[in-house]
Amino acid sequence: MLLGRNADVNLQDSTGRSALIYAKGPEMIRFLLEQGADTGLKDYAGRTAIDEARARKDEEALNLLFKHSDKP
Repeated sequence: MLLGRNADVNLQDSTGRSALIYAKGPEMIRFLLEQGADTGLKDYAGRTAIDEARARKDEEALNLLFKHSDKP
């Protein structure tokens, strides 16, 4: 809903976490990536969405994120 009203998909909360870092499940991750979510954004601890997916051992999320990432 917020993105439909031109909200910034890359906004970060008070800990530096973006929606993509919080996202779980391939549908939500895919949607955020299609809206221009930046896979390189880091929270204040230096963690990215890729780091979060790796910590959850979510291979499907990792595959999606790596496909849209600049980094190998």
